[in-house]
Amino acid sequence: SKWLPPSGQISARYYAPDGTIYSLINQIEAMYGFKLLAGKMDEIPDIEAARNSLTYDAKGKVVNAARRDVSDVFTVVSETREPKRMKLLAFVAEAQHYRETEDLSVVRLLTDDSGARLQELNVPEAEEILEVAPEIQRLLVERGLTWAPELLYVTGPRHVRAAGEKLLDATKGIYYDRSAPFNDRPCYQKVVLRDGNKLACTGHHISWSSQLALWKIGHLSEEKAGIAVCRQDKPDPFQLDVVWQIFEPNPAKAQDVEPGAHQDDIS
Repeated sequence: SKWLPPSGQISARYYAPDGTIYSLINQIEAMYGFKLLAGKMDEIPDIEAARNSLTYDAKGKVVNAARRDVSDVFTVVSETREPKRMKLLAFVAEAQHYRETEDLSVVRLLTDDSGARLQELNVPEAEEILEVAPEIQRLLVERGLTWAPELLYVTGPRHVRAAGEKLLDATKGIYYDRSAPFNDRPCYQKVVLRDGNKLACTGHHISWSSQLALWKIGHLSEEKAGIAVCRQDKPDPFQLDVVWQIFEPNPAKAQDVEPGAHQDDIS
C-alpha cells in the first residue's frame, strides 16, 4: 500500500501468483467474471473460504492487511537472470598474420589521371567510381564541410578466390579526408552514397600508426591492428608504391576474426 498525501487515502496494489498487478478490486472481480463466463471454474478460487478467513476490528469493519503495510513508493520485485556475456576471442595480430595482396591499392580520385589509374588496375567499377566521386564531394561540402575534401578509392578483390576476399570487400570503397590529422598524418574515412543523395560513413579509416610505423585500414586507434597494412613511410596513402598486406591468420588459431589489437586483446 502507498499513502497518497493529496487525497489522504491509501492506495493498494494486489499481486496475482503469476505477477499480474491489480490496482482496483473491481479489476479482480472482472477477471474472475470473465473466467466464470468462459467456464474456467478450475481457475476460480474458493470465494466462500476467502470470505470466512476475513478478520474484523472492534467496530465490525473488515481488517485489510494490505492497507496496513504502507510504503512511500510501490516496488515490484522480480527475479532476473544474469545476462550471458558473449565470449570474446582474444587474438594478437602480428606481422606473420598478414599476407601480401596485389588486389588492394589506394587511388587518388578527381585528378586527371584517376581514370587511367583505375583502368590500369583493372577495376571493373571504374566508370561508376568516376561518376559518383564528384557527387560525394559535392554532398560533403553541402553538408557543412568548408573545403572540398580529398577522395581516395581503395580497390577490392579483382579475381575469384582472392586472398582475404571478405576483408577486401569490407575495405573497398571511397574514403574522404576528414581534415583532422591522426598522428600528424592525413586520415580518411569510408563514405557511402545511398539512394542517390544520402551519405553514410562506416568505421573503416585509412590512418598512420606511429607506433608500428605503417599505414593501415581499419579502426582509428593505436590499440587496434589494421585489416590491411602497408609498411612504407609516405606522407599520404595514395603515394604508397609498396604492396599492401591483408590480415590472414592461421585459421586454426583465429577464424573469421577481424584484427583489433597489436599486443592487445580484440574486443
